Amino acid sequence: WPEAWLRLQADHRSTHVVQNVQLPDGSRAVLDADSAIVVRFDAHARQVELLRGRAWFDVTPDAERRFSVRAGNGVVEDISTAFTVARGDDQVETQVGQGRVRVASPADGGWTYLQVGQRAVYGEHSGVTRLGDVAADSVGAWRQGELLLEQASVADAVHWVGRYRAGPTFVRGDLSRLPAVSAALRIDRPEQALDALAATAGLKVTRLPFGVAIVQ
Repeated sequence: WPEAWLRLQADHRSTHVVQNVQLPDGSRAVLDADSAIVVRFDAHARQVELLRGRAWFDVTPDAERRFSVRAGNGVVEDISTAFTVARGDDQVETQVGQGRVRVASPADGGWTYLQVGQRAVYGEHSGVTRLGDVAADSVGAWRQGELLLEQASVADAVHWVGRYRAGPTFVRGDLSRLPAVSAALRIDRPEQALDALAATAGLKVTRLPFGVAIVQ
């Protein structure tokens, strides 16, 4: 049912590959693997809702219609810029690659302003929290086929790499006690990325027919 609902709601939905989307106003969205958006543009507003995953937006200026991205119970509003929004199970993160954005959670709350290299996160039951800055050229690096992991849990790292595989990825055993990993992996070559992650984290990968991979 969740997958059926997503298909019914989404205007654009990616599979295991990154997808470029041209929006009606000339702006551009790039959907990461396993991501989905709804586009609601009219004469007064330009609104995108991120249903799943993450997306990068390069926004065409329009003084009459502000561009905003809704995700969860918050909103990220463009101020002539390029930025990413990532929706996880319990929080939403935005990073600014160019220009500025402002973020509010709940959507009718006060604004937090972000500039190039700055990022912030909000949750279903928490307001906006600033995170440490990042290099501007690392924002949306996955658009260029690179997955950057910085002190990520091994379980999260396997999950992220698995998004780019054509077949399902399963985990056996408890990965929570393994040390966090930092790596730069090529997601346009996901099998090699999974093997590199396994070598770094001390994992074993067993491949089965139909693209199935078991990580333990």
